[in-house]
Amino acid sequence: MTLQLFQAHFRGHQVRKQYKKIVWSVSIVEKAILRWRRKGRGLRGFESVKLKALEVGPNCDGDEDFLKAGRKQTEAGLEKALARVHSMVRSPEAREQYRRLLEGYQKTKVRLPN
Repeated sequence: MTLQLFQAHFRGHQVRKQYKKIVWSVSIVEKAILRWRRKGRGLRGFESVKLKALEVGPNCDGDEDFLKAGRKQTEAGLEKALARVHSMVRSPEAREQYRRLLEGYQKTKVRLPN
């Protein structure tokens, strides 16, 4: 009984130790990404090339621009996927192909025991 408790305690200690390493490495990566997006100082004092004052104004926030660009990309991808689904729904060939695929799946599911 005491051996099992000791083993459980040791396994918990090992997991917590690994978790601390993972959290530490993630924080380093997050700092690097934030510095890269802000075009500021890099890791270990490396200073990236300064941008012209016209490109990056003192009042603009790089994080908001980054998020807006990401949202636009996501919306564009969703619109493209929606258009693809609409075209498949309108196409009789695509509907027939889907129906055959679904029937084949159902037949396979019936044949295989759980």
